[in-house]
Amino acid sequence: MLPLQMVPGSSRRPRRDRPLGTTFTAVLLLLSRMTWADPSQAAHAHDAPTTASATPEPSAAELSAARQKFQKALALQTAGDWTGALVLLKEVAEVKTTPQVLFNIALCEENVGQLVAALGHYELAAADAREAGLPLVERESIERLSQLRARIPRLRVERGASAAAAQVSLGGVELGDSALGKDLPLDPGSYQIQATAPGKEPFVRDVRLTEGGHVTVTVEFAAPPPPPVVVDEPSDGSSGQRVLAWVSGGVGLAGLSAAGVFYGLRYDAQKELDELCPSRTNCPPSARDTHNRGRDYTTYGNLALGVGIAGLATAAVLWLTDRPSKDSVARDTPTPPRHVFGIGHGSAPLGATWSGTF
Repeated sequence: MLPLQMVPGSSRRPRRDRPLGTTFTAVLLLLSRMTWADPSQAAHAHDAPTTASATPEPSAAELSAARQKFQKALALQTAGDWTGALVLLKEVAEVKTTPQVLFNIALCEENVGQLVAALGHYELAAADAREAGLPLVERESIERLSQLRARIPRLRVERGASAAAAQVSLGGVELGDSALGKDLPLDPGSYQIQATAPGKEPFVRDVRLTEGGHVTVTVEFAAPPPPPVVVDEPSDGSSGQRVLAWVSGGVGLAGLSAAGVFYGLRYDAQKELDELCPSRTNCPPSARDTHNRGRDYTTYGNLALGVGIAGLATAAVLWLTDRPSKDSVARDTPTPPRHVFGIGHGSAPLGATWSGTF
């Protein structure tokens, strides 16, 4: 079972001043001369096989199929189908792994953006080529390594003071203490860092890595929000009962006002009656109407006076039985006016008097 090797005479190397795509084409032209060696070439090219494996050696049919896939992979690389070539090369590697196969796998991975995987395969290709005596593959692998290391972005995740016991993960994969605080080589792209700890709000940070970039993320948990402060809203001392007190007081004042009006009309009627019939005897017929009118005014005034007194009394009861807070009473309740009522007949020509101190 023979390894893949370089055919003698394939010593042409790509120019180093060409752009990346041109250099890849040159390498492909060089590597297209790689083939499965025949027994005579293998006998004088190597004294020992390039790799030792405990697995059974592949059969001739398997080697033939792997050879065809390897050639097809080279053709796909030339056409720019790096993904298709990578699939075939990985199938070849399952049959037989050689420095050439590893180099081409790394080349495909580099072109599809899998830079970290390409770095590892270039290192394997260089080491295996050194052991197999393939200096050209070794030099190409080492040169690719030096260029690739400068392109691979690095991410450093550190613990902050509040995250000493946090569980930190990157893209859903937990990071151990051995990975925290160190530069991690990653492929370009977007990543999410998460951290959790008992009693803490989860830490989530999205980062985007670009080629050659270096990003440091420090895991810090936000301080817990302060407990809500319950502040009693200032009361204006009013309540439903006090609103009713104000309404009742308003009705009472309206009743007293109406009583005053009716008593005023009664007074006018009484004055007119005094002029028509001072002695209240042998009065003319017109005096009867004046007398009846005065009597009606007295009745209406007394009714209005009763409504007014009842309204004010109700307001006083509602107001005094309400119990607002001491602070609101001291701050917002004005000193209630003092009212003095007098009700009588004879000495009070209108039947009632009302005086007040405000």
